Amino acid sequence: MLWSLLFLQLILFLNHHHPLQITMAAPDPGELLPEILLRASRHPQLAPPETHVERMCRESLSLSSRGSYCSEWRWSGDGSESPKQQGLSRSDSLEGFLCPPLPGQVPVEPTETSTGRTAQGAVEASPVNKSSTESFESFYNVEKMIGSGGYGKVFLGTRKFDGKKVAIKRMRKIDNDLYLNIPGNPELLVTEVALLMMMRRESISPFVIQLYQWFEEPRGFTLVMEYPEPCERLLDSITRDPWNDRFSQVVMRQAVQAVQHCIHHGVFHNDIHSQNFLLKKDTLELKLIDFGCGQLFSSEGYESNIYRGVPDYCPPEVLTEPRFHAVPANVWSLGVLMYEVSNGCLPFLNTTEILQAKVTFENRNFSKYCRDLIGQCLSRDPTKRPSLEQMLQHQWFDRDLH
Repeated sequence: MLWSLLFLQLILFLNHHHPLQITMAAPDPGELLPEILLRASRHPQLAPPETHVERMCRESLSLSSRGSYCSEWRWSGDGSESPKQQGLSRSDSLEGFLCPPLPGQVPVEPTETSTGRTAQGAVEASPVNKSSTESFESFYNVEKMIGSGGYGKVFLGTRKFDGKKVAIKRMRKIDNDLYLNIPGNPELLVTEVALLMMMRRESISPFVIQLYQWFEEPRGFTLVMEYPEPCERLLDSITRDPWNDRFSQVVMRQAVQAVQHCIHHGVFHNDIHSQNFLLKKDTLELKLIDFGCGQLFSSEGYESNIYRGVPDYCPPEVLTEPRFHAVPANVWSLGVLMYEVSNGCLPFLNTTEILQAKVTFENRNFSKYCRDLIGQCLSRDPTKRPSLEQMLQHQWFDRDLH
């Protein structure tokens, strides 16, 4: 009896200091992951239980000829505390909990367990034996906040050794973060980091924002990215100034090429809209940003309940069919964007209009070729929409509008 009690205490001690990992075999691709994401987002009570056990669900996605990828959903805790046991210290504020402060503004806890990581091909990697806080502070100065949302906050920053302006995105870890295992990288990476690293592989597109470096702290991630200067959100430019056929053509060509580049690199952005493009004011160069809603590209399509894009750009098949596919969904979103760029407003105001309304044009000054391409992209039958390549071959893009 005594030996049994001692053995039980030993098991409890080991479980406390080294949490068990339970790996679950994956079902058919496209079935388990959407269900996990749906449950975690709609039913907080179904989040991981209050134990020291980290539950992991893996699925292998066979993505045509691009190899095998692995995705994992996991609780973002470090194993030392359960979700409800984790609380705010007296030095923490609600603001800091919702979006942890950047390193250098308020100390990050605990620094001794932080690890700094650098994207492949990034500039001047940080010393690997230093914490992320020390590495970040040695490379960057943080300036004003330039954006915020459900994802966290974005700050303007400066790289110390050359004064280059960068965008610093700070994201809080959440319980239903999706981690991806991408070819050539031994570790699981949070979705946005994984997809941006895939976009860094040859050849790099000038129409997609570039990740320079990234850091992981106990409660969040810091991404250091390219900052095109001077720039603004595409939406701001659309709503402020009237656009002509030529400007729209220049911008939309870049938008289509950015999405095309994502697909060629095995990435489905899944959130194409006018706020996720940056426009350089002096050159009209476009940059696609914010890959946090993205997915690995799959030729098999996706369950409609994992669509992450904004409602105004939602393709009709997501509302009516059990599955949707990346390229037709992207083409629909680009059609909505093209309409918005050309008319200064959205073509549909609600789901009823998305499913039923006829497309009408507010701005009759745009060419018939522009209106024709918009009409093709906004076909409610996804099989009748053009491909990305066919969009670029359309007469509107072929015409010389000088």
